Parts: sequence; C-alpha cells; structure tokens
Amino acid sequence: LVSFSCSVSLAVYCVLSNRAMEEQMWRQFYDKLQEKETKVEEKTEHEIRIQELDGGFFERFGSLLKEQQTNAEAADVAEDDAEDEVVEEEIKKETPANLLAEAVGLNIEELYSEVLYEVIHTVGCMAEAEEHDVLFHYLQKAFRLDPEKHEQLLQQAKGKEPPNILLNVQIVEAKELRPKDANGLSDPFCTLYLTSAPTHRYNTSVKEQTLSPIWEEHFSLPVDSPGEDILCLEVWDFDPAETIREKMTKITDVKGVKGLRKLMKEIAVTASTGKHDNELIGNALIQLKNIPATGQIMWVNLEKKTKVRRQGIVKLKISFSSEKNSQVATQEHRHLLRIFALHEIESAQQSEEPSEWKGEFSPAAENVLQQHVAQSGMTSVDEALAQWTEYAAVGQTHAVSMETFHTVLQKLTRPLANGLFTDEEIKSFWDAAKKILPSCFNVIKKLRKLPPAEKSTGALLTNTLSILSTLVKLQPPAGTDLFPTSVYGWLTRTHNCNISTAVEDAITQAAIDWFIHITDHNKPEDNSEKAVLKQQIKIIQLVRTDLQKAIEFHDKLFITLLQVPYAKTLYTMYECKVCEMTEPLVNDICATLKPLRYSGRPRPNAANLEDD
Repeated sequence: LVSFSCSVSLAVYCVLSNRAMEEQMWRQFYDKLQEKETKVEEKTEHEIRIQELDGGFFERFGSLLKEQQTNAEAADVAEDDAEDEVVEEEIKKETPANLLAEAVGLNIEELYSEVLYEVIHTVGCMAEAEEHDVLFHYLQKAFRLDPEKHEQLLQQAKGKEPPNILLNVQIVEAKELRPKDANGLSDPFCTLYLTSAPTHRYNTSVKEQTLSPIWEEHFSLPVDSPGEDILCLEVWDFDPAETIREKMTKITDVKGVKGLRKLMKEIAVTASTGKHDNELIGNALIQLKNIPATGQIMWVNLEKKTKVRRQGIVKLKISFSSEKNSQVATQEHRHLLRIFALHEIESAQQSEEPSEWKGEFSPAAENVLQQHVAQSGMTSVDEALAQWTEYAAVGQTHAVSMETFHTVLQKLTRPLANGLFTDEEIKSFWDAAKKILPSCFNVIKKLRKLPPAEKSTGALLTNTLSILSTLVKLQPPAGTDLFPTSVYGWLTRTHNCNISTAVEDAITQAAIDWFIHITDHNKPEDNSEKAVLKQQIKIIQLVRTDLQKAIEFHDKLFITLLQVPYAKTLYTMYECKVCEMTEPLVNDICATLKPLRYSGRPRPNAANLEDD
C-alpha cells in the first residue's frame, strides 16, 4: 500500500506537471494545503501512526474529495439501512404465525394446566388473591387461550391434590454463640422442626468446644401448608453423661469465676439427680411465607426468653422443591421460557419501536418462572442451561441482545469446565451455541455500519467477543460441526476450522465486501487519467479512514479478548486490493515517463559506460 501509494503520487505529479491546463488547479490545491498548515490541530497517536504508514499521501490528495466522500458515505449508509429494512421485513413474513405450536412439543393445555396448578399452590412469599388473578391473566395472554378454555383448565387444576412440597434447609455455620461450659466454650448442635409437626425433629452433629461451629449439613422437611407453617431452629449445648469424678477433672479448664460457678452447678445437679440435660443456647422462628420462591440465604438471630441480648447468629440456606421428575421439569421450564420470551418480545413491539430483547421478563412472568423452578427442584445451573438453549432458539427469528447471551454464558462456564453436565446436556449447549455463532460473526461483519465512538457499539462488540472468547476456551464434543458449509460459505478454511480462524475470515470477508462496495459506488466520471486518479484517491482515502477507525476503536478489544489482530488483518487485505487497483494506472503513467537530461553535462555513450 505504501509503495504503490508513493508511486502513484510521484508518477501523477510528473505527468500532470507538464500539462499547462491543470496548472491553475494545482495552484489552488497548494493554497488549500498552506491554509490547512496554518491551522495545525493536535493529532492523535493513531493519526500519527496512519500518517507514517502512508507518507502523507492522503493529506496531500484526499482533502479535495472530503466533501464528496462525506456525501457518498451518507448515501451508502442510507442505502444499506434500506436493504436491512427489506431483509427484516422478509424475516417477519417468514416467521410462522402459530409460534406456540412450534415452540412447545407437548400438549399446550397440559403445560398450561401444570402452570396453573403451581400458581394455585404457590410456595414462599404467598401471592394474594388479586395477585393470583394477575398471574392468571398473564398466562392466558401468553398461551393465547380463550376465557372458556382457561376456566376449564383452572377448575381442573384446583381439583387436584396439593403437591408434596419439601423444605430444603442447609445449616451452614454459627457465630458469636454464648458459652455454656465452664471452660468458656460450648459443644453446640442444632435441632430443626416445623411447628405443625414438633415431634419430627432433625439434629445436626455436635461440634466440640467451639463458639463458631461449621456444620454445612442438609435436611429436607415435608411441608403440608407452606403459607402457614413455621420453621423452628434451636441450638443446644451438648452435655455428655459424666460422673462426679469426671467432672472434677475439668477444674483445671475452668475459665473465671463464672466458669467455676457453672462447674459447681453441674456437679451439684449430677450428685442430686444423676441427670445430664443439654442446655439451650437459643432459638429462632422463620415463617415460611416470608421465604422467596427462589430460596434465600440468611443469618438468623438466636433468642432466649430469659435473655435480652442475642445468643448468637446462624447462617441458613432455605429453598423449596417438590417430588417431580427432573427431565420433565427441565423440559417444562424450557417451554415456559420460550413462550414467555416470545410474548414479551411481541408485546414490546406493539407498544414501542422494535429493539433487541434483553432477557427481561415482566413481574408476572418472573413470578411464574420462579414458582416453577422452586416446585421443580431445579438448580441455578439447570435454569441457566434452559435459558441458553431457549434464548438461542428465540434468537433465530427475533433480535436478542448479545449482553443477554453473555450473561447466561457466564453462569455456565464453570460447570462446563468442571464436567458437571451429562453428555446430553453438553450436546444441548453446543447445539444452542451453533445457533448463536452466526449472530456473533454478523456483528463483526457489519461493524462498519455502527458508529465506532458510541458506547453502545463498544458494549455490543465487547459482549460479542467475550462470547467467542469463552467458547474458544471450551472444548466441543468430538464430531461437532460448528461451521456447516450451508451457513458459512464465506469461510476460506473449511478443514480444521476453529472460532479464531473463523473470526479472521469474517474480518477479511467483511473488508473485501466493503472494498467492492466502495469501488462499485465510486466509479470515475470518464476514462481520463484525471478521473481515474480522483476515483482511486477517494477509494484509498476511504480505506485509510477504515484503518484508522480499526486501530483507534476496535483493535485493542480483538487482541485482548481473542488474540486476533484486527487492524493487521485489514491492512494485509487492503494492501493486496489497493495494489491490484492501482497497478494498471501506475504502469500506464510510468510508460509515459521520459529520462531526465541535464544541459551542463554531456550524455554518456555506451563506450564510456563500459569503461565505468
């Protein structure tokens, strides 16, 4: 690019300098350059780098066409936008009318009835009657059922027996417990039970001589009335069965006067009754109706009737679940996600200008989804995988933001790397990734249509490259074809192609398409050397601008996230294209050049040259 640019500038200058007709034009051009030099502006580092590459060629010749270039770019953008609108209209026309029939493989009424059943038997923070009506109304609209069918299925759901709800409790740890032994420590253990079934008690192990025990033990308690029941947590100090002699041996471990008083009391009780009762440290009551359907991690205070101050704190993880087949639950959740996503997108399009869906649901949809997760016993990883697969399917016909995909992918990266998924789940993940990849490459190929300085452009590119970077680090199953020829006909490397090489090909192909575009839309006015020269200068100026934007706005992101040199890839392609374009003109101009002769020195003859 540099060599040919310099050659063009030098050759054209030599030819046109001999033409008296154009002397006035060059004088005016020179005056403009002088004017520009008197108003020197501070250049950025990127501008300096570009100017070093082209030797100032563009500054000398490109300013004449600046105004024309701006107008042409505006026309090109308008034309491209019009083409995009046509494509979007065609996509909308091709979208099937009955989206639910395509989205749900099972009987739509069965799924609807199951969701109504879960709403009726809400767990966690109970919804009031009017809130139930709001949820029912939303479901009816999302599933597109008429009022008669809704009422029929609602009555069927109400006639079913309540589900077998389980309260899952993990007792993690305790801190700041009050000492109950003479040595200033305790031997704590916990007891769990529901007030509706006080005889069904669950105990943790005993942690000896500590005021900050760590249990991390799990319990599942059957719940008959989640909206009315109360969980009772008690922390006790364990007192083993010991004789008076054994208790007297602890005299050396006594801590302070208070500890001595406690030891004497224990000895007196043992001597008079022979009993060894455990001593209550404190208790806490948790109303189940205050626990969110998605579960909750909390620290609870231990209280005691005879004490004003708290007796310690305990960390709990509480959630709900039901006895449902995990595969059925996952399939139901995937169908719900797609139905709700399509409904949210269509509702937004009717109320405002079409835009990308950002994975956000209305409060009613969030409530229903949380209830389904809670009553199905799904984990957060199961939920994230369902979101990944269904959002990818929705993205085939609707615009879903890259930020949404990136957020969900972050939840799946560690489980995938640690091998926590089954082979079927891994296949499902990569099938969804294959649907998302074309959109990622499309962002790269259409990067020139976006304003580079806008924050939204930077965020879009960052999320897109982050998705690709994460997928590069993950290993797809053997035999997975991420780049089918029917979709990626523009790839130059069909064998052993990976995401990184596909990104380079996308950059190159987009640049080639853009170069062809600007060439087709910037034809010379006639076949004269001057017209051809102006046309090539304009094209090279556009190329130079594109390289400057690449270095200033995009190159760092590509190198940081994917180790792909964006600007270098563009420069390599443009060098070949510009050389091919300028070579005929350079050859024609060089053919008209004549050797320089000096009047003060005789022309050397062949003999003199041989002697030299």
